[in-house]
Amino acid sequence: MSPHRVLLRALVVLVLAPLAPSAVAAQAAETPEHVAERYVRALKAQQWDSMAYLMHPLALRQLRELLTPLFESPKLGAARAELMGDSSLSDVRALSDTAVFSLFMSHLMRSQAQVMEFMRTARVAFLGHVAEGPDTVHVVYRMTIEDTAFAVSKMDIISLQRLGDSWRALLTADLRPLAAMLRREASL
Repeated sequence: MSPHRVLLRALVVLVLAPLAPSAVAAQAAETPEHVAERYVRALKAQQWDSMAYLMHPLALRQLRELLTPLFESPKLGAARAELMGDSSLSDVRALSDTAVFSLFMSHLMRSQAQVMEFMRTARVAFLGHVAEGPDTVHVVYRMTIEDTAFAVSKMDIISLQRLGDSWRALLTADLRPLAAMLRREASL
């Protein structure tokens, strides 16, 4: 093929490329099940930073707000150490929402070693999702844990909210009781 024809083909590709769907954009659009699978995989591997990346920014902000007493009250030093490590009050205040989530999950799950051991060996099957409006979905999954003494199978959901072309996880647990307890302890 002559250099002129190669150059002509390259120009055609460059001119027409913006009209074709981008391969990068097609790859960026993730299904809710794919995001939920990555989220559970990060949880099982105790990869808190990866899990935080898969959280919706609004959920990360919500967790920080629920934990606000830990960032404001010097009275909560013991609770802060249990839930956030030995960071000083000023260090904890300076953390990003993502870092708060990662640190919180790390310390919370450290105290749940047996649960995390079961999680590592659990089989998870994603069954689909149910839409709640255009921007929120609930991914349904079955988790099966088999031990030598017993087997447990449980259905559950992971709620996700749209973020651009993808989905990100919302808080799965109701942390309001923890927040209320922290506020009560801070006011004593």
